Amino acid sequence: MCGIFGIVDSHPQSQQMSRLEVLKGLMEYSQARGRDATGIASWTKDGIHVLKRSTAATRFSQLPEFEEFVNKNIANGDTSTQMIIGNCRLVTAGDDVRHENNQPLIDEQMVIAHNGLIVNSDHLYKENPELHQDLDVDTEILTDLFSYYLKQGKSLAEAASSTFQNIRGSASIALFPPGRKALLLGTNNGSLYYRIHHHGDEIALVFSSEAYILERLALGAGWQPAQQILPGHGLIFDQEAKPGVSEFLFKDPHSWSSATTYPVAAPPIYEEKKGLKESPKVIVRDCDESLLQFNEKDLQEIKRCTQCILPETFPYIEFDERGVCNVCRDYKKLNFYGEEKLKEVLGADQEPKAKLIVALSGGRDSCYALHYLREKLDMPMVAYTYDWGAVTPLARRNMSLMCGELGIEHILVAADIKKKRENIRKNVEAWLKRPRLGTVPLFMAGDKQFFYYAQAVKNQNRADHIVFGMNPLEKTDFKVGFCGIRNKHQDRHYNLNIINQAKMISWYGKEFLSNPAYLNSSLLDTAFGYYSYYLSDHTYHILYQYIPWIEKEVNETLISKYDWEVAEDTSTTWRIGDGTASFYNYIYYTGAGFTESDTFRSNQIREGHITRDEAMKITTEENRPRFQSIQWYCQTMGLDFNSTIKTINNMPRMRMGH
Repeated sequence: MCGIFGIVDSHPQSQQMSRLEVLKGLMEYSQARGRDATGIASWTKDGIHVLKRSTAATRFSQLPEFEEFVNKNIANGDTSTQMIIGNCRLVTAGDDVRHENNQPLIDEQMVIAHNGLIVNSDHLYKENPELHQDLDVDTEILTDLFSYYLKQGKSLAEAASSTFQNIRGSASIALFPPGRKALLLGTNNGSLYYRIHHHGDEIALVFSSEAYILERLALGAGWQPAQQILPGHGLIFDQEAKPGVSEFLFKDPHSWSSATTYPVAAPPIYEEKKGLKESPKVIVRDCDESLLQFNEKDLQEIKRCTQCILPETFPYIEFDERGVCNVCRDYKKLNFYGEEKLKEVLGADQEPKAKLIVALSGGRDSCYALHYLREKLDMPMVAYTYDWGAVTPLARRNMSLMCGELGIEHILVAADIKKKRENIRKNVEAWLKRPRLGTVPLFMAGDKQFFYYAQAVKNQNRADHIVFGMNPLEKTDFKVGFCGIRNKHQDRHYNLNIINQAKMISWYGKEFLSNPAYLNSSLLDTAFGYYSYYLSDHTYHILYQYIPWIEKEVNETLISKYDWEVAEDTSTTWRIGDGTASFYNYIYYTGAGFTESDTFRSNQIREGHITRDEAMKITTEENRPRFQSIQWYCQTMGLDFNSTIKTINNMPRMRMGH
């Protein structure tokens, strides 16, 4: 979920770009995968030198200490083989304010850059008391396992193979081992590419997390095209062995035989800490769970459709003499195209096989879609995620778990998350000044660029199709209904005709004039979100238009086959990967007496998946406030939990019970 990159330069004259130009290019292009921290490590003739800071790559390259580091350790005229590894970090575990958590990580006499997330690190430490955890990051388990196996006398390839066979989750790594001037590259999901140049016995190599990054580098003649390190494979560049580059497979002992055993004798490691700022103290206020209001009796007293469970507060709802709502009367059951049609439109049987970009949010629908497409179609595919700052740690772990288990490359486009969260905070604080149900979607506006970047990732990877795992039963037209718009489209999530788009812009314009707090730095991001959702290219396929979405099958497959993680604060698997959902659904419940769950379960009733009584029971559980999730949202976005919940509790409420 980060971007790792590096250079092996034993023949500097082999490229038209200097080492520094190549490094800056790798850093700049990898920044899209993580902006929370940046770091590099250079192995020169006198040892390993490390520099890392909690800042994005473009700012990192402008620091005085970066210039000093480069002059001393990279652009110093040294003609000996030089190896450089780097990382553009997206924080998934271990806060970036603790310097030691950032990468490249220095641990157990080695230096490592890691992309991915190990989901069973806590279990491995518990089951192996000889391993000692000192840091807050999952990457540490990799170096601890490597060190453990090297001390047993295993070669580097054997140690890597044993390490990867013990972990769960996704991992692509670049490792400087102890005792020998070497570089190991390895991956269990294929998120690692390299280009190589041979000049006699001399070798030059560059690598990164994406082929597209390497293709953007103007390296000159003689460089081979980007090659993928396949899932379950590793590559070792060893200055002291011939040939200099060797490949091995994690599960094939025959590929380990030529690897040299590495003595555990650490090279000198020097870390540049000049200019490093002291970590700020993080103040976390107590959150009063008792403020969250929920009364089952209130749910029973609301007048509801006698066929589904939509309440009288649902925008534009009308009941006939039987008490059946107009949504039920107008509803048309879903028609599915079928698996054979899916194979046809995706080109599953053509040669060469078409390549897919599969959107992955970490929620159950997209995770099951990834499973289904891999198991049923077995086509070349890349998982794609847009991380805008509200993807939960649980969702990130489940994404990593799925990609690691299935051996699928994962491209994560990371927004400027700190800025995104600041925008969210400003819009929530503006909303708290004038609570209106229609303006709640402003909290999620920054997420909508996932459509735009899906097309970009498709083009960059020369893929043929994009597949989304959107659930057609989860349409939530009530959100625009609260803006005074009556929308009847049922097929696609983003449908809104020109007239209704004009109505929406007009309605929001009036709200902004009534509440100038919305006129903040988030406006451009909101406008980009609107463009991405309603106006940008929507050429993609939705899996669940071809096959039915069956909740029991989805849950059982993910949990039993992949040991998929569920949330601690709810018994349902619905919306547990979305950090915003529990917060805004609490607002909808408080202001209107229903949430997205009511609309989703009502559609299930109409499709014949569940009964009305079952739906009432399920929504009673799903509408309960999720304290841990709401607490995480408030703390992550910089909101005071107690004052925020108090304001929501006192917001204007729609009339109920008549």
